[in-house]
Amino acid sequence: MVSKGNKSGSVEKLTQEKRIESVMIVDDSEPSVFLTRKYLEMSGKFGEIYNAANGEEALDSLQQLRSADPPRKPSVILLDINMPRMNGFEFLEEYEKLIEKTELDEVSYILMFTTSDYSEDIKRAKQFKSVSKYIVKPLTSENVDEIIDEFGT
Repeated sequence: MVSKGNKSGSVEKLTQEKRIESVMIVDDSEPSVFLTRKYLEMSGKFGEIYNAANGEEALDSLQQLRSADPPRKPSVILLDINMPRMNGFEFLEEYEKLIEKTELDEVSYILMFTTSDYSEDIKRAKQFKSVSKYIVKPLTSENVDEIIDEFGT
């Protein structure tokens, strides 16, 4: 926050709004994706919103975005755990291997975003160096504000 004096001598506060350029929702639940997308859109502080129905689709999307002209990547990934074909933990294993093998630029932040408040899932998620936060669904306005405050620019 920047303070600026005006002619009358009072201090005017100028704040720069934080934003998140882009986010990818990785979740197989259509209602969850719909509600999450609505919360993000309503905040007005998120740019592009991508989604993938499972970890495999998310990896493919990340590689497509990376090879686009100009290359892009989501600033934040909201990653569910329980999904068909490739769950959230399997995605993290493959994602971290891909980063090591190809020196792919990391996505800025991966947030586990799941209905599981099971302590073993939380512990397991924290073992991945690419996981920045663990959020239990559903998304709330407080969660959105937290995400913007912690990970926005």
